[in-house]
Parts: sequence; C-alpha cells; structure tokens
Amino acid sequence: MDRTKAILEVRSVAGARSRLVAIARFEGNVEAAVRAAVELAGGFPDVAGKRVVVKPNLVYLARSGSGVVTDARVTEAVGRIALAAGARELTIAEGSATGAVWPTEHFDTLEVAEVSGHLAAAERLGARFVCAQHGR
Repeated sequence: MDRTKAILEVRSVAGARSRLVAIARFEGNVEAAVRAAVELAGGFPDVAGKRVVVKPNLVYLARSGSGVVTDARVTEAVGRIALAAGARELTIAEGSATGAVWPTEHFDTLEVAEVSGHLAAAERLGARFVCAQHGR
C-alpha cells in the first residue's frame, strides 16, 4: 500500500444493518489512502452507467487540510474512483450549515466550495458542482 497503513474498524448501530468503516492513515498520498480505505471496506459499489453524487462536508469557511471541512483531495479521489468504475455522470453536491451550528454565522456554500478547493476539484474531474443552498 505504498507507505499507507490501513486500519479496519467495524461499527454497528442498534436496529440498523452493520456498516463497515475503513480508516486509512497516510503519509503524503491521499488518493492511495482513499483507495486503500475503499478496498478495506469491500470495494466500490457497482456504479457502471450510473449517476454518482459525492457529498463532502463543507460546513465552515475553511481550507482543505484544516480538519474542519472535507479535504478536496479526498473528494477528488472518491470522484476518480467512481469515474474509473464507470460512472456515467459525477456530481459534487453540498449545502453549507447556514446558521445551524453557528447561529450568528452564515456561510455561502459556493464561497466555502471555492476556498476549500472543491470547485477546482469538480472542474478537474469534469463533474458539476450542485449548490443546495442556491438551488443550482
């Protein structure tokens, strides 16, 4: 796994199907870590010919790598995996936590997506970015 240490963790929620969570620690190669985590979780689902939506967590005006929002490199890696698996269309969709967690602060989803690098990632992937906050 190229300097990537992977750890497998299984969690279940009462009354729900068991979910498999894979955690991959990495040194430098985010995409390798994402691919290792996907492999440990049983592989990517069959998305050949399907539309795929990736929903990162962009809840605050912060840059990728801050630990506050999903790192755009992770979102991009998931998108690359989906496209390599034959996804017909890829969309990155988000609507920032406007006033939900921070009642006095309101974040524009498109601004958060720009600052965090997700708009650029969508462009590199040939994906569209859908902003639930603005309805487009």
